[in-house]
Amino acid sequence: MEIIVITCYNESNKAVEKERDNMQSIKVRKIGNSVGIILPKELGLKNGDTLQAEREGNLFILDTTQTAKEHDRKLIEESFQDFEKGLTVTEAEMKSTFGKYGWN
Repeated sequence: MEIIVITCYNESNKAVEKERDNMQSIKVRKIGNSVGIILPKELGLKNGDTLQAEREGNLFILDTTQTAKEHDRKLIEESFQDFEKGLTVTEAEMKSTFGKYGWN
């Protein structure tokens, strides 16, 4: 679970101000008749991901939990596709193929 917190100006909490020193600035931009932000690729988000947004006072909280669950679900479903297609090997096959490398 990753939660992204964006702090608004006018916040007087000293702990938040200390954390703000380590934060990256994200500029709000006009997008059509609305405004939006461009998030850094280091957050690992992909086009089409959905974030849960919440405002608590001067904080905007973007929760990526649901996006992470969807990503994990996709990986699991892809893994089961290999199983359904018979693209798996037995433990005995692994031992005969990789036994010389220490597979016991």
